[in-house]
Amino acid sequence: MSDMSQYAGSQYWKVVDVRDGPVKMKIEAVSISKFNKPDLVFADGSKFSVNATNAKMLSSYGKNDSDWIGKEIQLEIGEAEFQGEKISTVIVHPISPPTVKSAAPTATKKSLAADLDDEIPF
Repeated sequence: MSDMSQYAGSQYWKVVDVRDGPVKMKIEAVSISKFNKPDLVFADGSKFSVNATNAKMLSSYGKNDSDWIGKEIQLEIGEAEFQGEKISTVIVHPISPPTVKSAAPTATKKSLAADLDDEIPF
């Protein structure tokens, strides 16, 4: 028995595929396309080619592709800029909670007091 889905047209998500409303999907795998861009792969075999805008959204899960696997996202119609013009496109909204923590340093009571212990020059 052969998988005939390859003859049924594109496996990639397009605007027409989400015109009836947002679609929730779980990322099963990430691969690199022939255009050197990441593709999200879902359980049904469909794929979503990740542009720079969507990569920024997915970065809340981490910088490595393995950080994205198992995360639930929502695909919906949005706008993006392409060659200086706004176009309709499929955008990603993370549903699973972000896993990237802020890298901002936290001040301790002692270090804050030490920072405020400067002499006033006058």
